[in-house]
Amino acid sequence: MQKLVSLFIIIIAILPLNYYASTNQEINTVMGHISVKVPVKRVITLEHRYTEMVLSLGVVPIGVADIKSYQEYDGVDEKKLRGVESVGRRAAPNLELIASLKPDLIIGAKLRNASVYPVLSLISSSLLFNYIQMPNGKAQPLARLFAEFNTIAKLLGKAQQAKKIIANYNKTVTEAKATINQLKQQGLLKSDRVAIAQFLPGSPKLRLLTTDSVAIEALKSIGLKAAWPVKGGPSTLGYRTVGIQRLSTLGQANVFYFNERADDSYLKNTLSNPLWLNLPFVKSALTYRFSQQIWPWGGPVALEKFINKVVDNLKQKSQEHAANAA
Repeated sequence: MQKLVSLFIIIIAILPLNYYASTNQEINTVMGHISVKVPVKRVITLEHRYTEMVLSLGVVPIGVADIKSYQEYDGVDEKKLRGVESVGRRAAPNLELIASLKPDLIIGAKLRNASVYPVLSLISSSLLFNYIQMPNGKAQPLARLFAEFNTIAKLLGKAQQAKKIIANYNKTVTEAKATINQLKQQGLLKSDRVAIAQFLPGSPKLRLLTTDSVAIEALKSIGLKAAWPVKGGPSTLGYRTVGIQRLSTLGQANVFYFNERADDSYLKNTLSNPLWLNLPFVKSALTYRFSQQIWPWGGPVALEKFINKVVDNLKQKSQEHAANAA
């Protein structure tokens, strides 16, 4: 407690003199009511999804948590982050450094940042989202993603840019749905069932995305079906951690997978294991490996990239099946 009090004193000392000036944008958040002076000029992001959203709207944050991780995983507009201050880890941001940067707004996730919210809110207006991968039964994850995006765009004064990005996303969905329908009508799609898996480093376990994840919901919107019809629930972040044996229930489905870390030595062993090789979808050559930057937990731009990659892979696989059958 003494340490926290000391930190409060340090933060107050370095706050700008006009910190308590009146604001003109009122928002109700999961942490309560906040006021934000708009348009926001100096923003710090503490979660990859919101880093992406801010960058895609044409604004470069003055501070970002886990910059290297963002560049490895999400990667949208990551070159713009050169020279941007790293403010610690997403779950453990450097509060004194954040205060010294004098942000107008801090954006993070309740999941990771609720414990430090009292300090963050003293430094600046702080907007914590309830993380769209945690369904609440009132709004679907995909709808909540775009609600978050529009909120951020409004605060940054980038509503028109947001409209363009959403229009591009909707166009991609329409085109992807048409492609999937065409493959079905031509009998070229061996399966319209899909699953997304993330292998964990140094472990036989993997994260299997559930039907209440943003990624699976997005794929359902283009005419595909969830091969694993399981809901994660509010505490699972849109996935469940399972063993490889569980994958046998997927049957003949298209399984897209990637590794959590660039070092895939353990994954190589897994992919040569008879348990993996005898899975129905492996035998049917319906597996697809993604790079780390095909990121199913990102914002609208990353999600659009994800959809395009899935459709491109399915189209290529369908052409291969057609050629083999000829």
